[in-house]
Amino acid sequence: MDEIEWDAGREGYFFWDEASLPIGYWPTKEEAELQRELYSAWLMSDQHPEGNWQEYKEISKRSAETKVGCRLL
Repeated sequence: MDEIEWDAGREGYFFWDEASLPIGYWPTKEEAELQRELYSAWLMSDQHPEGNWQEYKEISKRSAETKVGCRLL
């Protein structure tokens, strides 16, 4: 996937999906990178394309919080 980009109008970081549509708008680049990792995992999971990215993101939230905590150490 492409790099994380900043959108000054929305004041958030985002990344592009496989259809060249923006995904996200997070306040920090680190959060956008983590969400990109989760999105990539979802694309490779058995939940894609029938599954819902928003639901997958919520299910993975605890995992994401753990990863963010590890990165801060």
